Amino acid sequence: MIRKEKNFDNFLKDKIANLSKSSKENIIHSNKIFNEFCIKTHNQTLDEIIIESRKEEFPDEMILEVIQDWINHIAGKLQHNTLVNYISGLNRYLKYQKIRIDQKEIEWPQNIQEERYAISHEEIEKILRMATYERRAYYLALISTGARPVEIIGLRKKDIQLINGKYNALIPAHLTKKKMASGTLTLLT
Repeated sequence: MIRKEKNFDNFLKDKIANLSKSSKENIIHSNKIFNEFCIKTHNQTLDEIIIESRKEEFPDEMILEVIQDWINHIAGKLQHNTLVNYISGLNRYLKYQKIRIDQKEIEWPQNIQEERYAISHEEIEKILRMATYERRAYYLALISTGARPVEIIGLRKKDIQLINGKYNALIPAHLTKKKMASGTLTLLT
């Protein structure tokens, strides 16, 4: 049996082919950004650094140092959750390469969060006054249903029905977060 070369292209074909589109995009994007950093600071791609690290006594530690440098470099530019997602995507590829990085070993930047608050009726009215007709319908659908934006945008005419004088929408499974068809949403009439 001939073994395939372990590179990012084969990883995309073999290991993550069945993941959702957004998961694949996250992994590809995190790898692209990390590769750009590796080339800029180490004059090597991630694959070249991995090959070089295998010559070391503790290859995982060498990769961890590069990852820590990257996190320190982009820490102020990205939100904490974005960094965690990027490292998670990168970690999948590293596992494919048989490199184990424990995220607990990474020194994360401070996670500063702003307090969220519910939007007031006055703010909603102000937004609706300034919005175009199409945007008003979109915002009203979001407000009245509590659905996610992708769920409203993805609705088709066949998903909306008039029942007892009210418009109802059944959100298809492929649009929902948990990939389960959502119950009927009643839209404002």
